[in-house]
Amino acid sequence: MVRAAREVILSAGSIMAPVILKRSGIGPVAELTSHGIPVVHSSEGVGENLMDHLELHVQYACTKPVSLFPWMSLPGKALIGLKWLATRRGLEATDHFETGGHIRSRAGLVYPDIQFHFLPLAISYDGKSLAKGQGFRVHVGTRRSKSLSWVRLRDADALILLRVQFNYMTHADDWQEMRACIRLRREIFAQSAMAD
Repeated sequence: MVRAAREVILSAGSIMAPVILKRSGIGPVAELTSHGIPVVHSSEGVGENLMDHLELHVQYACTKPVSLFPWMSLPGKALIGLKWLATRRGLEATDHFETGGHIRSRAGLVYPDIQFHFLPLAISYDGKSLAKGQGFRVHVGTRRSKSLSWVRLRDADALILLRVQFNYMTHADDWQEMRACIRLRREIFAQSAMAD
């Protein structure tokens, strides 16, 4: 048993943190007792109100050599790696999602409700390999989904997988925002600067 004098910070993500808490006896009493877990602290909200958000990923081919495609060969990757090892700079020093934006989809919103991320590389549709040629991806999605999900235990045993219910798009506002994501993405890429 481990004891803390002041506080414990659990940093295991929005999926695993509730699982660890519940298996430690912190969570909804009915759920814990149904799995034979002694209740250390009753907290009905553990594992509830998970807020995740969907993103739409769209790829574009480009006619100009502006993507990372030329660097994705074995020699190109080796050069990128060597430059990073020698200088801690270059293409390896980034995650390549350096361009993005958080925008309001309509007037009257206090905070942005849509986010964009751009990746200067295209991948195959199965996600296992690169697309063949110059291209890039745009990821667009809602920022604060109102559709709430949950994380629950199947068993007290840590080797047994948990249950997660993603209730994506179950709130009407999420549909409105996702439609705005698609509309604004089309509007941005219809600009003359993106014609090539």
